[in-house]
Amino acid sequence: MTDAISIFFFLLLAGTKILLAPGIMLAAGLGMIKTMIVTYIGALIGATIFYYFGVAIFKWWDALVGNKNKDKFIFSKKARAVVKIKIQYGIIGIAMLAPIISIPASALIIAKFFAGKHKVIAVYSVILIPISIGLTLLSKPVIQPLIGLFKNIFGIV
Repeated sequence: MTDAISIFFFLLLAGTKILLAPGIMLAAGLGMIKTMIVTYIGALIGATIFYYFGVAIFKWWDALVGNKNKDKFIFSKKARAVVKIKIQYGIIGIAMLAPIISIPASALIIAKFFAGKHKVIAVYSVILIPISIGLTLLSKPVIQPLIGLFKNIFGIV
């Protein structure tokens, strides 16, 4: 029972903070392959949930508030930066930033700019495979010395 609860917790962690999830899973004693799989599945579930949640929220907000100044769009620095990111990076680039800006943030940005695109989840499913593998492989050498340090400090045998 506790194994199922821990896997559920790790799925939630990977769906929100993918950068931290593999290290915590490895420190908890999960194997490399299991960590990669749980990280991938959790991140994909999180991306899917936050994308569709973002699409629904932005659609609701537009219906509630609307765009009163539709004809008078002012190109501010912020608007230029947003357009530049959208054009230069697209769905793939923003999805690749998921480990840095977090899964929810990247999914909400994609939901705002690319709502209704059916390829978003497919892009996430492909992009998250190397991210999950890479983060797990990079976390292993960092976590092992930390585990040894905590065992020495706290006298855990």
